[in-house]
Amino acid sequence: MMGIIWTVCVRIYELLQKYGPSNIVLWRLRSRRGLKWGAPVGLAGVAVYAGIFVGLSELIEHGATAWLYLPAAVALWDAIKFLMTIPVSTIRLLRVRVQETRLLNATIRDVYAAEAASGRRHPKLSRDERRELVAGMRN
Repeated sequence: MMGIIWTVCVRIYELLQKYGPSNIVLWRLRSRRGLKWGAPVGLAGVAVYAGIFVGLSELIEHGATAWLYLPAAVALWDAIKFLMTIPVSTIRLLRVRVQETRLLNATIRDVYAAEAASGRRHPKLSRDERRELVAGMRN
């Protein structure tokens, strides 16, 4: 019996991870391209899911079926996940930006060293050349 319950719980978890709207959004926010959208999407997610929770709570309070506690709990949990996404994605974005800056500086030092080894003066990288280097690193 316990094995059946465990299997059902695992299947429900997998289903929600794959098709749950909040999980899909949070999965995309964890990518490099999604990190910069972490705070705005997190705030929007908190507002949406908190609104769903409040609406369901009002329905329950006015006599609706008690089964609405289950989607209300899921909505509250999703609101908490989005709330936690805001600082986490901000910190991860800052860490990635610092790593990219270090890599960019190391690349520029390598360019300067190659130019010095060939006997030429240090090239002055233009803003566009620096942007190309950064774009090459992010892809």
